[in-house]
Amino acid sequence: MTTEFALPAPEERHAEAPAAALQVAGRRIFLVRHADASEGPRDQELGRHLTALGRRQAEALARRLADWKVDAIVCSDKHRSYETALAVHRYHPGVPLLVDAVFREVSRRNVEAHARGDEKQIDLLDRLQAAWDRIDALTHDVTVTIVHSGLIKYFLGRIIKCEGMLKPRFHSTETGITGFQMRPKGPMLEFFNDTHHLTPGIVAPGPKAPWLELRRR
Repeated sequence: MTTEFALPAPEERHAEAPAAALQVAGRRIFLVRHADASEGPRDQELGRHLTALGRRQAEALARRLADWKVDAIVCSDKHRSYETALAVHRYHPGVPLLVDAVFREVSRRNVEAHARGDEKQIDLLDRLQAAWDRIDALTHDVTVTIVHSGLIKYFLGRIIKCEGMLKPRFHSTETGITGFQMRPKGPMLEFFNDTHHLTPGIVAPGPKAPWLELRRR
């Protein structure tokens, strides 16, 4: 099942939450970076598809989450995000898969262009706020949100109150899992960039490759 959120009107975003919503405590959200899509043809609108390595990463992630309680899966409409979400959804076919363009990547180039006053990025802050509002409005007990590195950085900044930085210096590994809870008093980070499902054979090489725990045979 694929559907899409309706964008709330700006005046509604900051309206006082109804009493029923305030009673929803401890909603758990897993932020997951999409799998590898570093090579191949790039669609101008939706970006690249997963590579062969990315498909293996997505499958490892999906197997990791197969026995987890999952009530909904959320992703952006970019190929790399949607295809990673589909891999997870195959193990949770009964839950909704929600696709929303508001969760698209926020790259370093976007942030720098906004700082320069580029008209194409003038609404960047509104877009980031809209993405956070979507997260805040989720009502499922457990949601897996498969998005992009830049957006995860922004969400982390909001969670830990890292004020004034659109992209704090955190690195999310491809398919790394970050968990937090939405509570009435504010979000609480539980863990960051869990990569236990990855093995050396399915990690993209480079200076940002994650540390992997060696497993004894």
